[in-house]
Amino acid sequence: MDTALTTRAPRPDEAQAVTDLVIACDIHELGEPDFELDDLLTDWHMPGFDLERDAVVVVDGDRIDLLVPSMHADHLRERIRTDCAELLR
Repeated sequence: MDTALTTRAPRPDEAQAVTDLVIACDIHELGEPDFELDDLLTDWHMPGFDLERDAVVVVDGDRIDLLVPSMHADHLRERIRTDCAELLR
C-alpha cells in the first residue's frame, strides 16, 4: 500500500536523519558532503529559530524525503530586496 506524502516540523530526535538527507543531496550536487550534524544543530539552536515554525520536512511514511527551511517574513523581504538590487546593478 502506498503512503501519502505529508509535511510537518522535524523532531529533535530526527536530526541525524535530516543531516543524512542533506549530506546525500550535497554528494549528488557537489560530489562530496559539505554539511554535518553539528551544522544542523547549530542552525536549530540559533536564537529566534523555532523548529516548529522555521523548518518543514516532507515524509513518506516514516522516511524523511525533504527538508524545507522556512524564512521569517522580514528575512524573506530583505532577501528579495537584496536579490533585486543585485539584478539591477
